[in-house]
Amino acid sequence: MRIALITILILGRVIQTYSQDIELITKQTKNPNSTEKYFVLKSDENIKQGLYEIRRYDNSLATRGYYSKNKKDSTWIFYASNGIDTTSIGCFTDDKPTRTWTVFEEQCRVRYKFDYSKYDVVKYNWYETPNIFPILIDTAWIVSNIDSPPLIIGKENPFQLISGSLRYPIGAHEKGISGQVLISFIVDKDGKACDFKVLKGVAKDIDAEAIRVTKMLDKNWFPAKKDGQAITIEYCISINFRLI
Repeated sequence: MRIALITILILGRVIQTYSQDIELITKQTKNPNSTEKYFVLKSDENIKQGLYEIRRYDNSLATRGYYSKNKKDSTWIFYASNGIDTTSIGCFTDDKPTRTWTVFEEQCRVRYKFDYSKYDVVKYNWYETPNIFPILIDTAWIVSNIDSPPLIIGKENPFQLISGSLRYPIGAHEKGISGQVLISFIVDKDGKACDFKVLKGVAKDIDAEAIRVTKMLDKNWFPAKKDGQAITIEYCISINFRLI
């Protein structure tokens, strides 16, 4: 009993000392609908140390991770809009993603796993989604199955990035116009995106907004693969404009 009591006292002293060295900062992010909460050193408020969170306007979690001397460290988790389901999880070391990251889709199913030590997709699950796309072989376009589609490797998937940046055109909103826009573009074997165009439109201003946000994805793609090799592919994204 005495040993246990001594251990508790020592641990309590460590926690107290640590808490005295850091303080909590809460501030709004660039997105007006979310807030950052993180700890900094009392000796230097520019250095993040410890738990880091981003919470949405309803206090649901968007991001949770850790900093060590102002660098991302340990496990980071990114959450769906409900603040419960995970969209991606992985580790940082010295501010760089390491090991294998797992990206989820709806129903918490694993969509793919990306190994940063190999810098490659180690597993991709198509589920009910067809894996047949137009691909460029030499100088000719053919339709064929592929191993994995183009991916944006990082903290956000393309749909989250688009949804967070989408602005409903005022004119379309006032007229009650809604619908789904289908955008196609090319992602080459080096991961560069180009040739954005509307395949199926709704209205001029809505189509223009769909093109604008999709062009935010014009770089940093991990290319599609077939038989383990990077390929050039025509890819499509649908953007839904709904009136609430």
